[in-house]
Amino acid sequence: MKTLIAGDNPSLSSLDLSPCTKLVTVDVGDDGLTSLNMTGLTALKDNDPIEIANPVKEGQEIDLSAEYVDGRSVYTWSGGANPAMTGGKAKYTTADIGKTTACVITHPDYPGLEVNTTQTKVIPAEAVFTLTTSNNSGEFSFTLNNDAQKVFVDFGEGFVEKSAGSISGTLSASTVKVYAENVTSLSVPSQHLTGVNLARLTELETLDVSGNPALGMPDLSHNTALTSLNVSGNELTTLDTSALTALTALDASGNKLKFSTVTQPDGFTGGN
Repeated sequence: MKTLIAGDNPSLSSLDLSPCTKLVTVDVGDDGLTSLNMTGLTALKDNDPIEIANPVKEGQEIDLSAEYVDGRSVYTWSGGANPAMTGGKAKYTTADIGKTTACVITHPDYPGLEVNTTQTKVIPAEAVFTLTTSNNSGEFSFTLNNDAQKVFVDFGEGFVEKSAGSISGTLSASTVKVYAENVTSLSVPSQHLTGVNLARLTELETLDVSGNPALGMPDLSHNTALTSLNVSGNELTTLDTSALTALTALDASGNKLKFSTVTQPDGFTGGN
């Protein structure tokens, strides 16, 4: 026997399933059970895992308290995650960021039974970087490369999972929020940008924000790993890249610059 359906039996108080070692599915919901022995049921599966949010933010609560039976349920997280648990409710910490995890819940009174959750990716409480545009509807696109290959983007209605490379979506807000680990290249040309916050992209090497005249010169004081920068066609009147000491390629064509309004890093030899 692989399947047992014995729900809706309120007079059933005790059940020993330990001899039924080939059981895969058991339904004893709404029974009057006070004792249930499932020792040795290693093939038993929970066919309906508990859905949890994906992604989940650092500090966001995941409520699994329905499985917190008499305080003895055991919550085991995969992927190296170790969220703080209180009464069956989990909160991810800073140490969990970037990890993909799911939970297996067991209880000593129900040997052989495992309750599983779906997987989730833990992301920071705040977006890693943001892109603000004067357009709060219609399509918005950008391209990035990162080691993890997975990207979560909020175009205004919550995070959606994307793959690294060319990314697009329909805007319902003016600010696009992005979480992606170890971004080394970002390209957002001609997207009506009015602001960017790239302070946390300390590993960024290549940046293209050309064709965004309302953007001006972005604050790149934290992006000192940049080797290539394209700010062409942005109607800049001043340009100061002196903090970008790793810069080897600069395109600032199509702006309103003069020799006297351009400050380049010491030793810079390549530019347009």
